[in-house]
Amino acid sequence: MKRWFQRSMSAAWRKTGPLRHPVQAKASGFFSKCMLNALETQAAARTPSNETNLVLDSLLNEVFRLQMQVEVLQQLVAEQGDRLDDAASFRRESDAA
Repeated sequence: MKRWFQRSMSAAWRKTGPLRHPVQAKASGFFSKCMLNALETQAAARTPSNETNLVLDSLLNEVFRLQMQVEVLQQLVAEQGDRLDDAASFRRESDAA
């Protein structure tokens, strides 16, 4: 009984092929277009974020560069301040003597 049912169903499936193929082709085309549109939309949405990431990366690099320059300038000012303090103390000692 099971074998007979399987044979009859497979024969019916084969006979519906001319009806199924155009429907399957249209459905496949529809889903392909939907997926393509979704991927294009997603790609278009990524482009500004990529540009934003590039801008932020450049901005961070500039901030780090400026921080390093500020640190170097602070060290130079501290060294100059130490030299001025040494010179002032030297003058006081020479004036006292």
